[in-house]
Amino acid sequence: MMVSICAACGGATVKQDAGDRYALAVQARDQGRLAEAERVIADDAQKGSLQASLLLADIQVMRGRHAHAVATLAPLRARHPRHPAIADLAARALDGAGESAKAIGAYRHRLELTPGDPHAATRLAELLLGSGKAKAASDVAQKATIAHPKDANLHALLARALLARGRLPLALESARRATTLAPANSTTWLQLARVLTLAGELEDAATAYEKVLSIDAQHSAALAGLGGLRIEQRRWPQAIKVLNRAVRVNPDNAAAWNALAVSKSRSGDHDGAAAAMQKALVAAPRNRLLQRNLVEILLDAGRVEDAVEAVDALSRDNKGGGVSAAVLEEERGLQMRALVARALAAHQCGGGGHSAADVEAAIASELRERGMAHAGPDIAKVAAEVLPQVRAARKRCRAAVPKGASASGARP
Repeated sequence: MMVSICAACGGATVKQDAGDRYALAVQARDQGRLAEAERVIADDAQKGSLQASLLLADIQVMRGRHAHAVATLAPLRARHPRHPAIADLAARALDGAGESAKAIGAYRHRLELTPGDPHAATRLAELLLGSGKAKAASDVAQKATIAHPKDANLHALLARALLARGRLPLALESARRATTLAPANSTTWLQLARVLTLAGELEDAATAYEKVLSIDAQHSAALAGLGGLRIEQRRWPQAIKVLNRAVRVNPDNAAAWNALAVSKSRSGDHDGAAAAMQKALVAAPRNRLLQRNLVEILLDAGRVEDAVEAVDALSRDNKGGGVSAAVLEEERGLQMRALVARALAAHQCGGGGHSAADVEAAIASELRERGMAHAGPDIAKVAAEVLPQVRAARKRCRAAVPKGASASGARP
């Protein structure tokens, strides 16, 4: 590449050498002009310059072009297998490209060349944990904490790995050490809260979650964790308060909406629970557990007609298959409960003008139309199970009708 510069003394042409291009690319990179930096250095990297290739790969990683960085580094790794900078960039590029198995090998190689690299140790342990290799992860994290005894994040990571191995006392020790080293670090307090929860020290766990929230009031994981803890303690008002905050912070968190729905249902607010569960299904519309939970909540609310509609939608959602026989059997039982509850509620809300035998015959007829197996004793058993839901439906239809009017037109 030639750059013509009109010199003051006469019109000289100055050739821009590789060193100048390298400096320009570094300057552009450091100023955040990454695309420009990549363009400036690309030719020199293509010609085989080690320095230029390393810079190009670094820029590509910064731009999120991890697959390109992997390709840039491949020939360098073959020519320079023990070059620490190449090993570092290769590990980060493979990691960013989602090639976890290869990244694990690359981070191991990086640590062989540079044993004290805390970033490589951290990512290697995290990837091993994500691959279900808890012992290997704890070994890596343990070694790293010895090399970096004051690194709070490494101690928190060791706690996670030990927890995954079921080493609860050691995990608790590491988690406490992490918070001592970094008392203003929300990550370390979050890990301590999780370990304390599993250790059964729920009040201490709640205190740790509150500490996270004092550092970051909108910490989604801490809000969800504290909400779950309050559910475990059966403290429904507190759970509802915390989980309301959680879904405000992250309205797409289906698990938090589900937990909020459970809390509201347990506190007696069934309509509020149904609304929360419907929000959960907006976030995760194909989640069958949430769909079943919605049916249960609608039944508890006495909204038996809505429950039948919801369970019918669940049944339609299985047209493509893929659901286990055990789950289908559970859902058929739920469907039968909803149908029986609706029939009994309609009978009671309509003034009870039909005999029990008539109601049972009507239920059996509907089950036959739906292709569901049934028997008289089965219907009687289910009818006994759904009496609380039928009472709730009856209460609802009575509340919907003015005094002195007939309830026969009310929708339970």
